[in-house]
Amino acid sequence: MQVLVLLSIIFSTTRRRFNTSGGYRNHVVSDAKSELPIWEATKPANVHEANLFIPMFNGIKQRFNFDIAGVIGDSAFDSESILNYIFKELKTKPYIARNPRRKTNPE
Repeated sequence: MQVLVLLSIIFSTTRRRFNTSGGYRNHVVSDAKSELPIWEATKPANVHEANLFIPMFNGIKQRFNFDIAGVIGDSAFDSESILNYIFKELKTKPYIARNPRRKTNPE
């Protein structure tokens, strides 16, 4: 089965007893065609989604047996380590928006 995965982040705030500025994010990897969720992680709002990319996809690779046709994501995932992981480990194409602030080598 071939799957095109889509990364989405859902941000929600929560009210804590003593601190009203807290919150959490649901980090979801879903099939772009069927829109069915494949993997979900709920973390505090101060955890950046790029830090969860590789651990989430390692879990997907261990638990499921399907080919990933491509990875769709926003510019938060435009980093060298994530792009290398997509090319070398997942052996697929990234469809990730470019981050204009990302430093590149002028070669």
